[in-house]
Amino acid sequence: MPASRSRRGGAASASAAAQGVEGNVLAAVLDPEHAAEVRATNQHEMDVKCQRGHRNRQIEMIKWINEKYPEQFAHCVVELTAEQKADPDLKYFKATHDFIYEKVNVNIIRAFLSAEKKYRDATKTTQYSEVHIRKYHDAIKFGCRTIDAALPQEYHTGMAKYLMSVKKEKKKAKEKGLLDEAEADPIAFPLYKQICQWFLEEDDMTSFVFTLFQWNCMARSINIDPLGFHNFSKGQEDSIEILYGETKMDKTGENVMPKNIFGNPFDHRICVFFALGTYLCINRDPSAESRLRA
Repeated sequence: MPASRSRRGGAASASAAAQGVEGNVLAAVLDPEHAAEVRATNQHEMDVKCQRGHRNRQIEMIKWINEKYPEQFAHCVVELTAEQKADPDLKYFKATHDFIYEKVNVNIIRAFLSAEKKYRDATKTTQYSEVHIRKYHDAIKFGCRTIDAALPQEYHTGMAKYLMSVKKEKKKAKEKGLLDEAEADPIAFPLYKQICQWFLEEDDMTSFVFTLFQWNCMARSINIDPLGFHNFSKGQEDSIEILYGETKMDKTGENVMPKNIFGNPFDHRICVFFALGTYLCINRDPSAESRLRA
């Protein structure tokens, strides 16, 4: 990748100041211990896996722009300094370049998405999903937000229209069976009961109760794994009410809704009350019992 204009000169200088501002401010203004505490709090905005994914998508876009539109690469991309790449607050990971966000041309980004991310295979028959394409737009917004930069209004307007068109395009592709959807196959109810029966026969109470809660909550495994007694309460009409602390789409937990789970008196293999009672009997906490007796 050819060297782009330095942050220390030319039209890139304004972006250079903005692009390192957060990390520099933390280092220059705050005590190192306080800066570390701020950094630890900021990490909760997004997990590292998502941050890396956004940066990798940016690397992919920047590489394509350099190959296909070198004049735009020189205009809207800047090479990172060693200090910026090493700054943990800027979350550059393996990136060597970044966008000059106020100069990003929406037409170039739309060209990349339509030319490189429309089809999954070389024969151009199976299309990527809308979510797959939207992630590249999210990657640009992530980079812009990380350094407190601003995208042109033309980018926001143009990308909103483009993504609406993409949504319609993918709907038509789905109707024709040409859309790549990474969805898991559903588990039929008879198979669900057999799985629970197998866990019981194998004395695997952890998997047994985990599966029952996941089925009854209609939840991802990542939502069931952190559940504790603080998430449980007495529900209506002999039910257990479960309230997540957060979900994938609601990291603050402001909009999560409680789920009521009822027992099944006709089949113990799929009864949450039986599963939870059995699990607690087998995995009781002796230290907690001693505290209660005291």
